[in-house]
Amino acid sequence: MSVLVLALLGCNENGISRLDQVDEFTQEGTEQVDILFVIDDSRSMASEQERVAEGFGDFMAAFVDTDLDFQLGVTTTDLDPENPSAGLLVGDPPFVTAADDWQQEMSARFLVGVEGSDKERGLAAAWQVLSGDEPHNDGFMRDDAALALVFVSDENDCSDEGGLHEDASSAVCYENSDALVPVQEYIERFRALKDGSARVIASGILGPDVQAGCAETWPGHRYMTLVERLDGHVGNICESDYGEMMDTIGSQIIAPATIFPLRELPVEDTLEIAIDGEVVPRDPDTAWDYDRLDNSVRFDGVYVPPYGATLEIRYEIAHG
Repeated sequence: MSVLVLALLGCNENGISRLDQVDEFTQEGTEQVDILFVIDDSRSMASEQERVAEGFGDFMAAFVDTDLDFQLGVTTTDLDPENPSAGLLVGDPPFVTAADDWQQEMSARFLVGVEGSDKERGLAAAWQVLSGDEPHNDGFMRDDAALALVFVSDENDCSDEGGLHEDASSAVCYENSDALVPVQEYIERFRALKDGSARVIASGILGPDVQAGCAETWPGHRYMTLVERLDGHVGNICESDYGEMMDTIGSQIIAPATIFPLRELPVEDTLEIAIDGEVVPRDPDTAWDYDRLDNSVRFDGVYVPPYGATLEIRYEIAHG
């Protein structure tokens, strides 16, 4: 997905200058993708890791009959200072490519053990892998490839980046949520890695809101917020078989994008959207809507731009 930005200076009916914006997107198919799995390695996760490994073939089903150039990596949620592998990709070599025996390599890498921290810092762990600070991870994230994140955890995210006392119990993650890095900050960081040049998508296999029959999990609300804003799919970690949800997560990676972040903050009632020159009316049920919190346009109906389509989003830039 590529972005072209145009700005036009004009005057409104009161003679006050305004700045009009056109954000242009091309709905391109995914040809390259780097996929990072962030796996909870705390003591409650043994069976869940096994289910991910068993469902990996279903995840890859969307890719095997395509020419998709993929790279696959795994890291854990354990960022405790005493962990020498914190923020590193698991395995040797650090990531797996389409040319490797990816089924065997990845199935083993998902079994990361259960000796990790009970403060599961999945968002921060993904950022450490992708930020370029660790030479061990070099080469995993390619400039022109789409980026897909998949989080697997039965707890909520506790990414504090130093905001919590390291010796405190895991309860501190829930009791001091204001000390955690805001999810929106991670969304902006991940998107900035591509700066509109390629798609960023996130999905998760997470603790659900309703925990019937799965009492040891906590709702993964911070991960869910990330997934909602990054166009992915949430699966229920309490399921006994992950095959169907992993198939859905894999398919979502190569599906057309439905969320388009705007370059500027718009005057909302000036938003106008056209697909291949045809204006599409705003309708949250059958067409598109504007997400104020994320400053993005979201398609939820029959007007999702198809592959090859050009999407133009015109609006007046809000002042202040």
